[in-house]
Amino acid sequence: MIRSFHHVALATRDLDRLCDFYIAHFGFAAGPAFGWQVGQGPVADLLMGLHGSGAEVRLLIRDDICLELFRFDAPLPSPPVAERGLHETGVSHLCFVTDDIAADHARLTAAGCRFYSEPQDRIHHRIAYLRDPDGNAIELLEILSDPHPFGWVRPEKRREPGWE
Repeated sequence: MIRSFHHVALATRDLDRLCDFYIAHFGFAAGPAFGWQVGQGPVADLLMGLHGSGAEVRLLIRDDICLELFRFDAPLPSPPVAERGLHETGVSHLCFVTDDIAADHARLTAAGCRFYSEPQDRIHHRIAYLRDPDGNAIELLEILSDPHPFGWVRPEKRREPGWE
């Protein structure tokens, strides 16, 4: 039986830049690093449906979140699409919960991150979207009250009796 969600993997052309971004701005810590040389990863090729691959991989850890970042030497990735629409098929965005979206918006804006708008007030939450250096969309979410549908997702809510 599937027990839980483990990690999100992102492929990048600039591993240092993307690692630095998530460490500096989202509080991740560098975890284990590993990889394989071009043509030396037959099991990785089999598992991922590739041929002659080679990659450097770094794990970033924060609380119970794990980001797995890949930089492939082969096959070479296509250039990132900086403005892939959130409506396009595939992973739309990563969402991080904040307890002060205004402060995080100001901090990230001062660091050069580009948001689509100021944080927007909704009935039970505040949200804002930005992009990471590779163009992956990121949502910041501040939950203001429990009736919000995402309120039950918070770890502290899952520990309460009857959350199921």
